[in-house]
Amino acid sequence: MTKPMLSMIVGKSTALEMWLCLKDNFSQHSVANATNIRFQLMDMSKGTKSISACLQHAKSLSDSLAAICEPVSSTDLVTTVLRGLGSNYAMIVTTILNFPHLPRFEDLRARLLSYESQLQRTRSADSSTTTALVAFQSPSPTANMTHGSFYGRGQSRGGRNGHRSNSQGRGHAP
Repeated sequence: MTKPMLSMIVGKSTALEMWLCLKDNFSQHSVANATNIRFQLMDMSKGTKSISACLQHAKSLSDSLAAICEPVSSTDLVTTVLRGLGSNYAMIVTTILNFPHLPRFEDLRARLLSYESQLQRTRSADSSTTTALVAFQSPSPTANMTHGSFYGRGQSRGGRNGHRSNSQGRGHAP
């Protein structure tokens, strides 16, 4: 027995008194611990974590509660995970909630990993398209070297309205 445990049973004269004292002390810790773990589970959100890390954290919390005889039902675990996914996952959450039954946690994991993979491919494709569009629309370094730059403001090679004239505009090269 450890010193802290011995200090708890000082003054107890029978084994039953000692046992009850230890049981009461440790059950209070278990209640506090279970409450703390439940709060963590209820407040869980995906944030910047991957789906895999998020689901692993949820399962770890659920397993911790099961270890102290406070198991979380599969439905409660699935509901908690779905609630914490955030707006990027709203479409799949809505789809899952519209099925007649919630999936088991293991099935949810497969669906969410697949959806995360699809999101990453879509973002990658969108990023490539945006980069290509920006590159296509960006002016080239010589874009400012238009005809007007050589022939003066408002002048072009053809003069006004496309008619040639003999008058020279300001900045006109001879």
